[in-house]
Amino acid sequence: MKRTILVIGIIFLLIGVVAQPSIAIFRDPTIISITISPEKPVPLSTITFTLEIEGENISEVYMRLKEANGNLCYPPRNVSMDKINEEIYECNVTLEWVDATYIIYQPLVYCNGIWYEFEFHNQKLYPVLTISVPVEGHFHLMGIQLGKTYSGNTVLLGRTKVKVDVGYYDSGIEKVEFYLNKQLMKIDNENPYDWRWRTFSFGEYLIEIKAYVNETYYSCEEIQVIAFIL
Repeated sequence: MKRTILVIGIIFLLIGVVAQPSIAIFRDPTIISITISPEKPVPLSTITFTLEIEGENISEVYMRLKEANGNLCYPPRNVSMDKINEEIYECNVTLEWVDATYIIYQPLVYCNGIWYEFEFHNQKLYPVLTISVPVEGHFHLMGIQLGKTYSGNTVLLGRTKVKVDVGYYDSGIEKVEFYLNKQLMKIDNENPYDWRWRTFSFGEYLIEIKAYVNETYYSCEEIQVIAFIL
């Protein structure tokens, strides 16, 4: 009798264990990729973030963004990302700080009742100014671009006016400095920004252009040239 009762008890115990509801096990969300468009953003531009995520029950996705200059970080923004398809999320962010030199961004994902904070990423902000003359990889006669060089070098023959294009961002620039092999040649405070290279020169030279906003250096462009200037 006791053995029968014991057997029945074991059977009921097994039935109870089998009848217990299964415990759902969810995987933590995983960031597959993050892309930025354009690839070389500039200050005050609009950036598109695209995030590819693997995970279950994802209900909210944000991109935390901070603009920075050196050790100075401006207040962060949390920007909601729209779901494009099952794994792709996207948002557009317009940068707000004219003197920012890079951004820091971090994905935030709300999944299964938990906020997941992923690693920080840095993205350099690229100069808005470009050297329009001379043109890299071309031959120039008295500052006039004639065509590409076979070697890929930038060659200058005769006096040349070095010109800088600042695009839409002219109003914020206070000065542009022109350097030749690290030596300051000219400070220009007005657009068009240019410097006439007329001193005797023979050989390889590095032209550097530095722009300033509110007396703060914020961007630089450079080009290596071979010059023959009499």
